[in-house]
Amino acid sequence: MCPGAPFLVKGTAPAIARQVPDLLAACGEALDRLPAADRTLLIGSWRPARDGGSAGGSGGGADQAWRVFRPGTVVRTCVTRGDTAGGRGRGNAGQSTGDGAVSLPGDIGRDDSADDAAGPSEPSVATLVGAHLLCAARHATATTALEVRGSAHSPVDLPLELDTDGSDRVTVLVIADGAACHGDSAPGRRDDRSDAFDATLARALASGDPAALGDACRNPDLPADEVMASVDPLALLADLTRSAPPDAADLLYSGAPFGVGYFVSSWRWNRV
Repeated sequence: MCPGAPFLVKGTAPAIARQVPDLLAACGEALDRLPAADRTLLIGSWRPARDGGSAGGSGGGADQAWRVFRPGTVVRTCVTRGDTAGGRGRGNAGQSTGDGAVSLPGDIGRDDSADDAAGPSEPSVATLVGAHLLCAARHATATTALEVRGSAHSPVDLPLELDTDGSDRVTVLVIADGAACHGDSAPGRRDDRSDAFDATLARALASGDPAALGDACRNPDLPADEVMASVDPLALLADLTRSAPPDAADLLYSGAPFGVGYFVSSWRWNRV
C-alpha cells in the first residue's frame, strides 16, 4: 500500500517531495518488495484526476505531465460500485502510445449500472500515481487498475480481475489515504478525530489483520467521509484477504506531514 499523493511521481512536485524523504524511501521499499508475478492489480479510489488529488498536488507546467502514463503501460480501469445495486462496472483497455500519452476509450472509468451521473472519462489520481510508481520501480508485469467507490462489497459486485483463486501469481498495489483533516493546514476542515481514525488503520496494517482493517474502514462511529479519508481500496483489500490473512505484515511509514494521513505497508503471503 502507498498513498495517492501526486508528489510521489518523480519530477511532479520536487520541492514538496524533498520535505518527506522518509515517505519516499518507504514507498520505494514497498515497491521493491513486490515479488515476481503473472499479473498485478492496482486498486485505487474512484476520483477524477481533474479534482487535483491529494495534498501536495502539483501546479504549473508539471501539472499535466503526471496525468499521462509512461510508454508501455497497459491499464484496464473498472469502477466497482459496492454502494449501488446492480451488476459490475464495465472496464475498457487503455494502452499508452509512443509519446508517453495514454489512449483511452471514452467510457473508461464509467459505471453504467450506477444510479447517479456517470463518472469521468479519465483515470483517477490513484490510478495515475500507482501506474507511475510501478513504472519507476521497473515492475513490468501486466497491470489491471481497478477504481473502487463504496465499501459494501459482495462477491457479485467484484470484477473478474479480482479472482485470485487460480494458479497465477498476483501482486497487488493499493493506493489509499487516511484522514485529510489533521490540523488547521489540512485539505479538509480540521477534525481532531483524525488521529484516532488513522491510528486504528495503522494498527490494522501493521498487524496484517484483514478483519481489523475492514472494521477500521467502516467504523460506524467515525465514518471515513467525516474525516475525508480515502479508504475504499483498503476495505476491498480487507474483503479479498479476510479468508487468507497475510503471513507477514510491515508498516513502513505512518504520518500526516501535510495534514493528510499517509501509510506505506507491505503484506506478504508465503505461497509456493
